[in-house]
Amino acid sequence: LAMALSSWNLLYAYSGDRSLVENMQYIADYYIAHGLSKPTALWPNLFYPYNMELHSGVYDGDMRAGKGVLQPDKAASFAAELVTLYKIKGNAKYLQTAVAVADTLAKKIAPGDRDHPPWPYRVNAETGEVKFSYTTNYTGALRLFDDLIALQSAHAAEYAKARDMLTAWLQKYPIREQKWGPFFEDVGEWSDTEINADTMAWYILEHPDWDANWHEDAKAILRWSSAMFNNHAWEKFGVLPTN
Repeated sequence: LAMALSSWNLLYAYSGDRSLVENMQYIADYYIAHGLSKPTALWPNLFYPYNMELHSGVYDGDMRAGKGVLQPDKAASFAAELVTLYKIKGNAKYLQTAVAVADTLAKKIAPGDRDHPPWPYRVNAETGEVKFSYTTNYTGALRLFDDLIALQSAHAAEYAKARDMLTAWLQKYPIREQKWGPFFEDVGEWSDTEINADTMAWYILEHPDWDANWHEDAKAILRWSSAMFNNHAWEKFGVLPTN
């Protein structure tokens, strides 16, 4: 759903078609009403990524890890898109929901290490049990913190601290080791994915203050994606797609 909002925003900017904004609002309103963890949960006010009962209309868990399990990185990505929608429509509900997500992420962040990122990949919202630890899909979280800081949110200092901690972990581990890990909800545990890597390169290229080696960091990430996922079966047709 975060990808849908992102795509619709880009198409709206290109086309000016207001029906796209209406659909963005429909998606956002429905997910806010039917997909958030309880405010009293250990991981409160975050979006569940999956509807465990397929046609229930309720998002309440994780496809592989089960009911009650959420993915903080996906919640961050959706919240980042809510901020964008707030900028388009001025609806305070979207900003308030994004702030609630950012508050939880800022409170729950940890420095991390080689095998444990600042937030777990899959965690039970009610009990706090970590189902699987590793992912690097954090450009959504970076964008969320950046935007809320720019909007001078009440907790901007906490967001800046969390963003700096996340940035330090990304610079120390995934970018040095090119260990990007899983993203997709239908994978049980480990998989290497180019989306985590390439969206990180995208973020770095848009933020040249990332570090002194920002250009080389981005190039190294893209080289890794090419080496891992280029499909040479198509070279005879003159193209080299990335799987």
